[in-house]
Amino acid sequence: MPYEPNAKPPVNLRWAPHDPIEIAAMVRRLAETTGGCISIMLNTVRRVQEVAEAFRNDPFWQTDFVNDPNSILIPGSIIVLHSRFTQRTRASREQVITRSMGKAAVERRERPYLVVVISSQIAEQSLDIDFDFMITDLAPIDLLLQRMGREFRFWMTDRPIGCDVPTLWIIRPDGMEDTSLPASFDEYETIYDRWTLLRSQLVVNDRITDGTPIVAPDDISTLTDLVYDEDISEREFLSGMAHVSHRPHWEHELDEARKKWVNVRTKHGLMAEMSMVDFVEDPRQLLEAFSAIEDDQKACTRIVGRSVIIVLLHRINGKLYTHSGGEKPVNIDDIDDPMTRSMIVRSSFRIVEKSGYRDVVDFLMGPEKGIGIDDKVPLLPESWKSDYVLRNYRLVELTDGSFDMASKGGPPVTVTWDPFIGFASYDRRKGRRI
Repeated sequence: MPYEPNAKPPVNLRWAPHDPIEIAAMVRRLAETTGGCISIMLNTVRRVQEVAEAFRNDPFWQTDFVNDPNSILIPGSIIVLHSRFTQRTRASREQVITRSMGKAAVERRERPYLVVVISSQIAEQSLDIDFDFMITDLAPIDLLLQRMGREFRFWMTDRPIGCDVPTLWIIRPDGMEDTSLPASFDEYETIYDRWTLLRSQLVVNDRITDGTPIVAPDDISTLTDLVYDEDISEREFLSGMAHVSHRPHWEHELDEARKKWVNVRTKHGLMAEMSMVDFVEDPRQLLEAFSAIEDDQKACTRIVGRSVIIVLLHRINGKLYTHSGGEKPVNIDDIDDPMTRSMIVRSSFRIVEKSGYRDVVDFLMGPEKGIGIDDKVPLLPESWKSDYVLRNYRLVELTDGSFDMASKGGPPVTVTWDPFIGFASYDRRKGRRI
């Protein structure tokens, strides 16, 4: 059963290396000395895939995942989970992870003695599972605490030897040699704002340097309130930090980051006001009022910019399949058939422009900005154009596991499907994965 609040053990904090190869070496040492269920939780899909690649060529690990939701991970398994797996694959992986490390597995004492889950932040809340070790990218303090909640989540008497007290290993941002100086968060700032990242870095570094663990639940509200407190100046905030170098520099960085954060929050507030509609009893009238709002003014549960849903199918001998091995072919034009429609939807996932896909999203949305019924919209099958749901989807046909966007007039981006790391994209202009 989950720990009672007063029985939850304190969690030690430590810095971990940023380089994927060094992370893999660190995990290999843990595996050889203690074993256990290990989580590596990262801020972006690109980071997840880069770190997973560092494990791929080490024969110590089992990277061949059996896509069966009723299975349990075998010892030594590496499993990757993020938002760029198709709905079918992602659901299957989540079920396998829960069956292997969820409450029922703990109670039956069936947890594998060694498993590594490399995931993006989608695992923060969606999975009720327990880890012995956790390694995570630096993130806003409330999200770090949320991730920490997956470590020692359930009460157990048979954790690995040497794993008496949980430790949260926090990965240094790239290039951060001195943890007492402001970090350059680069792509993290496409997801989280710099102000909360900087404040969280200060709080984490103080705890690590002092050797002070986090005690739940007492420290959770204290640390969260401290980081997000707008009523104290940056100078006041810094006065409470014991391990800070170059305080004037820190104060300047925090002040600038706060200004940007306030501007963005103000903009989002205006967007919310613009998307407000009068309340009516008839839901049809409410939908009509909402539909009348411009797409870029509609309220979102999470503002991440524009996005496109991709359907990923494999072309084999002139036919389309949901799997590269080819099972039952999919007739993409038979959209009135419930089974076909389900296969199409479950072969989909969403990409967003803020994750580095701006050019790809621009291309796939076409000239009508998301209406999805114009003949000029790329990768939109004719039979989907009049369908209220499928007209928002884009079909990517993989040949031998890859597809070149440029072949259809798009950006120089090659997309691939890899059963181990999922959907990946390589931007030839940038010379790297996105």
